[in-house]
Amino acid sequence: MPIYVRYVVALESKMLKLTRYARKRATGFRPQAKERKRVLERLTVVITSVAVLFSILIAVVVTRRVKSIRNTLRHERNQLRKS
Repeated sequence: MPIYVRYVVALESKMLKLTRYARKRATGFRPQAKERKRVLERLTVVITSVAVLFSILIAVVVTRRVKSIRNTLRHERNQLRKS
């Protein structure tokens, strides 16, 4: 058997071992990746919900503040008209 044939056989054997090792490792990573995806999806939903609620809160506060200022101005204008 020529020497290059032995090298090819040895190389193929090592490649098969490497392929088995890589598949075994990839199988182990898949559950971790799925768990991380699930956690990130939940975190995204929570952060988005908090952001929406915070935006609504800001809108309510600003609207009340503007209404309060408008009512104060109306009251003062009416007081000036009465005088």
